[in-house]
Amino acid sequence: MDAREAAGSAVHEALPARWHVGPVSFDPGRHAWSVTAHGPLPGRGKAPQVVTGTGPDEVAALRTWTTACAASLGPTAAGWRS
Repeated sequence: MDAREAAGSAVHEALPARWHVGPVSFDPGRHAWSVTAHGPLPGRGKAPQVVTGTGPDEVAALRTWTTACAASLGPTAAGWRS
């Protein structure tokens, strides 16, 4: 398993239940890679919670997302899986 696969696995392990993660993409205007995940719809007229990670390469973006997820959702986020 290379670094990219390991970082991707860490994202999926940290992803809470009913959350969806998008692909890692490059933004040429910012010269950065990013990955975004959004939570379940909280109800009519309310936006879902969104967590984004960015970095100079794909691996850094994935690792930043994992850190941002733990900071935003708490260390028990991965334990929400059921």
